[in-house]
Amino acid sequence: MNDQEIDRGLDAALSAPAPSAPAGFTDRVMARVASAPRVSPVQTEALPWWIRLVEEPVTVLSLVVAGAVAWGWQGLWALAVASRAAIVHGVQELPAVHGLSASGALALEVALGSLIALSAGALFRAVGRLAGPIR
Repeated sequence: MNDQEIDRGLDAALSAPAPSAPAGFTDRVMARVASAPRVSPVQTEALPWWIRLVEEPVTVLSLVVAGAVAWGWQGLWALAVASRAAIVHGVQELPAVHGLSASGALALEVALGSLIALSAGALFRAVGRLAGPIR
């Protein structure tokens, strides 16, 4: 069998219409999925308290802050400078900033930083709802 015969056979196989599911198949499958019990694979009540504690976002945030402090004030300062640099870069990309004074741009940077800090919790919950339960 040469390459041309293989190409013709492949073209013929790909040009054929795809087989479809029998009538009502999708409805039956979706009905079975809807009627299936929704059981979490891990029962959090059965886990020890120290594992449930690690699942809490407040614990993770406090561990990150404690790690940054233990890392040293220089590391924490570097993190703050990097965050400020990212916010400043983001604000400078806005078209409305080009006519603002330095204090106006600083006000926008503070507002954007505050907005990010205040929306972090809502963003965390929204992403958690989109991701669904951990499997």
